[in-house]
Amino acid sequence: NYVVNKNTMALLPVILSEKKIVTRVVEMEDSFFVFQKPLDIIERSCRKHGSSFLGRKEGTKELTHITHKAPIAISPADQFYFFPTYSYSRKECAWLSHFYIESNKELKDGNVIVRFINGFAVKLEISKSSSENQLNRTAKL
Repeated sequence: NYVVNKNTMALLPVILSEKKIVTRVVEMEDSFFVFQKPLDIIERSCRKHGSSFLGRKEGTKELTHITHKAPIAISPADQFYFFPTYSYSRKECAWLSHFYIESNKELKDGNVIVRFINGFAVKLEISKSSSENQLNRTAKL
């Protein structure tokens, strides 16, 4: 079972069927698939770092008053701050590390390309304003 670490940049859902979702894990120098949903990885990673996902979510709410699509401090000591691209319950929800994002660029179709500090880029079906909002909200943690 995968746990977020200092090299984790993104957890991207790969929807194989209505009920089968795996994750493309993108690290600084590697990319691979794991047979877990992104949210399951986030939940397990929170537990490995001493709290539950719900505990981290409540902590975010207490500090920032953010309740919808709230960023999560998986491990504040290690600076593992991740934000969701959609509501947690949506199967399309990816999780991105605030620390590794270099830029985001709006595309003609209204979606966004997020570029990481190692040059890796991913197209997300969210707007640039949504992406920037999530980055700014995560910076409040």
